Amino acid sequence: MKKFIFLLAGVSFALGYSLIKRSRALEITPAHAKSVDDLAKTLQTAWADHHTVA
Repeated sequence: MKKFIFLLAGVSFALGYSLIKRSRALEITPAHAKSVDDLAKTLQTAWADHHTVA
């Protein structure tokens, strides 16, 4: 019975670890790539406005 509980705990830990790792990997790539592109465009527009106003 003790071995079965340890086996169940190990399988649960492995499944939880893999799900968390996968969700973090999926979260990082698309969201940050888009926000960096938006930030770069905003910076480019602000830089152009700053140099054309003066």
